[in-house]
Amino acid sequence: MSTAESVQPILTEQSKPQYDAQEMVSLIAHELRQPLSTMESLSCYLEIVLPPHETKAHLQVAKMQELLRQANWILSDAVHFLQAARVHPVLMDWNETVMEIVSEGGATPGETIEFTLEDSIPPILFDLDQAWHLAMGVYLFLRKLSRNKSQVKVSSRLLPGLVELEFAAAAPEANPDCCESLFEPFSSHCPAGSGLAMASAKRIVQSHGGTIEVQTRPEDLVVIALRFPIQACSQADISEST
Repeated sequence: MSTAESVQPILTEQSKPQYDAQEMVSLIAHELRQPLSTMESLSCYLEIVLPPHETKAHLQVAKMQELLRQANWILSDAVHFLQAARVHPVLMDWNETVMEIVSEGGATPGETIEFTLEDSIPPILFDLDQAWHLAMGVYLFLRKLSRNKSQVKVSSRLLPGLVELEFAAAAPEANPDCCESLFEPFSSHCPAGSGLAMASAKRIVQSHGGTIEVQTRPEDLVVIALRFPIQACSQADISEST
């Protein structure tokens, strides 16, 4: 079945009396990821078979790969912003998860990330897919905000009744007066290609009972602070939430 045939019942009254934005975005994202995956495989194959001296061709392949990454990320932002994906919360070690996500998924070769993580952080009930998107989204947003010129620092600490995660980077050109507007969808103050990034992050954080805040500190430091409530979670809680 084609994408148009799949979407048609949603746009008409064949399945529901009203247009369902969540279902629409989820369906479109699913349909688009298939050709995007094929194009990613093709770009990897080209990268392997192209002779090293074909520098211009390698540059074009690198640009194509970056565009594909952005396309996939924009789709994920839309899905999480509309909360169109089913949630499967598990007890998660945020320290271990954030180190793995940022180090392996976000950092470019040769890039260093400064981690200051408190050992006493307890497990938090969280959806792993949303945790991955949240941590990567905040990290990549700061990289874009600093124009990839500043090292990102990641820290965690235990507060009374809360777990706090902070992502920080120097971004001299960021406007301190526009911090709150970064959470607005397609805010003009967001870096290019991240129109739903912080809006999506806010939806994920709030759906897990937490808060998110953008702060500016001395030395042009921009800090994104995430805070989650500590809850006594049992296996029964996890079963009920899924």
